[in-house]
Amino acid sequence: MFLWITLGCMSAEPVLTGLSSAPATEIAVESADSYVYERPDGVLVDVPHMVGKSLDAARVLLEQQMGSLQAVEALGSREGRQIQFERGRVREIDGSIYQVHVDLPRPVRRSEAMRMVGLPSQVREWLGAALEWRTSWVHGMERVRMGREERGSEFVIWVEVRRYNPRKR
Repeated sequence: MFLWITLGCMSAEPVLTGLSSAPATEIAVESADSYVYERPDGVLVDVPHMVGKSLDAARVLLEQQMGSLQAVEALGSREGRQIQFERGRVREIDGSIYQVHVDLPRPVRRSEAMRMVGLPSQVREWLGAALEWRTSWVHGMERVRMGREERGSEFVIWVEVRRYNPRKR
Protein backbone atom coordinates (compact mmCIF):
# COMPACT_ATOMS: atom_id res chain seq x y z
CA MET A 1 0.00 0.00 0.00
CA PHE A 2 2.89 2.39 0.78
CA LEU A 3 4.25 1.90 -2.74
CA TRP A 4 0.86 2.77 -4.26
CA ILE A 5 0.68 6.08 -2.27
CA THR A 6 4.19 7.19 -3.27
CA LEU A 7 3.62 6.33 -6.94
CA GLY A 8 0.28 8.13 -6.89
CA CYS A 9 1.94 11.32 -5.63
CA MET A 10 4.57 11.39 -8.38
CA SER A 11 2.36 13.18 -10.87
CA ALA A 12 3.94 15.44 -13.50
CA GLU A 13 1.30 18.10 -12.85
CA PRO A 14 2.34 20.91 -10.47
CA VAL A 15 0.73 20.82 -7.06
CA LEU A 16 0.43 24.61 -6.80
CA THR A 17 -0.95 26.49 -9.75
CA GLY A 18 -0.58 30.17 -10.61
CA LEU A 19 3.05 30.48 -9.51
CA SER A 20 5.71 31.78 -11.85
CA SER A 21 8.59 29.56 -12.74
CA ALA A 22 11.18 32.24 -11.89
CA PRO A 23 13.65 31.33 -9.15
CA ALA A 24 13.00 32.87 -5.73
CA THR A 25 16.25 34.85 -5.83
CA GLU A 26 15.12 36.80 -8.89
CA ILE A 27 11.84 37.74 -7.20
CA ALA A 28 13.64 38.95 -4.06
CA VAL A 29 16.02 41.13 -6.09
CA GLU A 30 13.16 42.72 -8.01
CA SER A 31 11.20 43.59 -4.86
CA ALA A 32 14.27 45.09 -3.13
CA ASP A 33 15.05 47.29 -6.14
CA SER A 34 11.46 48.43 -6.59
CA TYR A 35 11.07 49.63 -2.95
CA VAL A 36 10.68 53.40 -2.81
CA TYR A 37 10.53 55.09 0.59
CA GLU A 38 7.60 57.42 1.11
CA ARG A 39 7.30 59.51 4.26
CA PRO A 40 3.92 59.04 6.00
CA ASP A 41 1.50 61.98 5.94
CA GLY A 42 1.82 64.36 8.86
CA VAL A 43 5.30 63.14 9.80
CA LEU A 44 7.94 65.85 10.06
CA VAL A 45 10.91 63.51 10.53
CA ASP A 46 10.44 59.74 10.20
CA VAL A 47 12.59 58.75 13.18
CA PRO A 48 11.78 54.98 13.20
CA HIS A 49 12.92 54.82 9.58
CA MET A 50 16.19 56.64 10.39
CA VAL A 51 17.47 55.05 13.61
CA GLY A 52 19.45 51.88 13.17
CA LYS A 53 20.29 52.69 9.54
CA SER A 54 23.75 53.52 8.35
CA LEU A 55 24.48 57.22 8.12
CA ASP A 56 25.47 56.88 4.47
CA ALA A 57 22.17 55.18 3.56
CA ALA A 58 20.06 57.77 5.41
CA ARG A 59 22.03 60.94 4.54
CA VAL A 60 19.75 62.04 1.69
CA LEU A 61 16.59 61.47 3.75
CA LEU A 62 18.12 63.28 6.73
CA GLU A 63 18.85 66.35 4.62
CA GLN A 64 15.37 66.25 3.06
CA GLN A 65 13.61 66.00 6.42
CA MET A 66 15.96 67.89 8.76
CA GLY A 67 17.50 70.51 6.47
CA SER A 68 21.07 71.05 5.39
CA LEU A 69 24.12 69.84 7.28
CA GLN A 70 25.45 72.48 9.69
CA ALA A 71 28.26 70.89 11.72
CA VAL A 72 29.86 67.62 12.78
CA GLU A 73 31.23 67.16 16.30
CA ALA A 74 33.24 64.24 17.70
CA LEU A 75 31.80 63.10 21.06
CA GLY A 76 34.32 60.49 22.13
CA SER A 77 35.10 56.89 21.37
CA ARG A 78 32.04 55.53 23.22
CA GLU A 79 29.51 58.02 21.84
CA GLY A 80 30.58 58.52 18.22
CA ARG A 81 29.72 61.77 16.44
CA GLN A 82 26.93 64.31 16.51
CA ILE A 83 25.77 65.71 13.17
CA GLN A 84 23.88 69.01 13.38
CA PHE A 85 21.21 69.86 10.80
CA GLU A 86 18.97 72.93 10.47
CA ARG A 87 16.05 71.34 12.34
CA GLY A 88 17.78 68.91 14.68
CA ARG A 89 20.70 66.56 15.07
CA VAL A 90 21.59 62.89 14.93
CA ARG A 91 24.16 60.84 16.76
CA GLU A 92 25.95 57.95 15.14
CA ILE A 93 28.59 55.47 16.14
CA ASP A 94 30.44 53.17 13.76
CA GLY A 95 28.33 54.53 10.90
CA SER A 96 24.97 53.60 12.50
CA ILE A 97 22.43 56.19 13.70
CA TYR A 98 21.39 55.57 17.30
CA GLN A 99 19.72 58.85 18.32
CA VAL A 100 17.69 61.56 16.59
CA HIS A 101 16.82 64.95 18.12
CA VAL A 102 14.11 66.94 16.30
CA ASP A 103 13.37 70.62 16.94
CA LEU A 104 9.64 71.05 16.39
CA PRO A 105 8.39 74.01 14.30
CA ARG A 106 5.91 75.06 17.00
CA PRO A 107 4.92 73.99 20.52
CA VAL A 108 2.61 70.94 20.42
CA ARG A 109 1.17 68.40 22.84
CA ARG A 110 3.03 65.13 23.45
CA SER A 111 0.68 62.98 21.37
CA GLU A 112 1.02 65.25 18.34
CA ALA A 113 4.80 65.41 18.81
CA MET A 114 4.97 61.60 18.75
CA ARG A 115 3.03 61.54 15.48
CA MET A 116 5.30 64.26 14.02
CA VAL A 117 8.33 61.99 14.51
CA GLY A 118 6.59 58.90 13.15
CA LEU A 119 5.85 57.12 16.43
CA PRO A 120 2.42 56.01 17.67
CA SER A 121 0.98 58.47 20.17
CA GLN A 122 -0.09 55.85 22.74
CA VAL A 123 2.42 55.58 25.59
CA ARG A 124 1.83 53.66 28.82
CA GLU A 125 3.30 56.34 31.09
CA TRP A 126 5.32 59.52 30.97
CA LEU A 127 7.70 60.61 33.70
CA GLY A 128 7.51 64.35 34.11
CA ALA A 129 10.34 66.59 35.24
CA ALA A 130 10.36 70.37 35.43
CA LEU A 131 11.59 70.90 31.87
CA GLU A 132 11.04 67.58 30.11
CA TRP A 133 8.91 64.47 29.65
CA ARG A 134 10.56 61.05 29.45
CA THR A 135 9.50 57.48 28.77
CA SER A 136 11.46 54.28 28.23
CA TRP A 137 11.16 51.20 26.06
CA VAL A 138 8.27 52.24 23.83
CA HIS A 139 7.73 51.30 20.18
CA GLY A 140 11.17 49.68 19.88
CA MET A 141 13.04 52.69 21.24
CA GLU A 142 15.07 52.68 24.45
CA ARG A 143 14.19 56.25 25.41
CA VAL A 144 11.98 59.10 24.23
CA ARG A 145 12.50 62.57 25.73
CA MET A 146 10.54 65.75 25.04
CA GLY A 147 11.50 69.25 26.06
CA ARG A 148 8.75 71.35 27.63
CA GLU A 149 8.04 74.81 26.31
CA GLU A 150 8.39 76.20 29.84
CA ARG A 151 8.41 74.84 33.37
CA GLY A 152 5.21 72.82 34.00
CA SER A 153 3.86 73.26 30.47
CA GLU A 154 2.00 70.51 28.60
CA PHE A 155 3.49 71.70 25.30
CA VAL A 156 6.82 70.43 23.97
CA ILE A 157 9.29 72.07 21.59
CA TRP A 158 11.71 69.21 20.84
CA VAL A 159 11.74 65.41 20.73
CA GLU A 160 14.75 63.15 21.22
CA VAL A 161 14.51 59.45 20.39
CA ARG A 162 17.28 57.00 21.23
CA ARG A 163 17.23 53.47 19.83
CA TYR A 164 20.03 52.16 22.05
CA ASN A 165 22.72 53.40 24.41
CA PRO A 166 26.14 52.95 22.79
CA ARG A 167 27.86 52.93 26.18
CA LYS A 168 26.07 49.67 27.06
CA ARG A 169 27.12 47.84 23.90
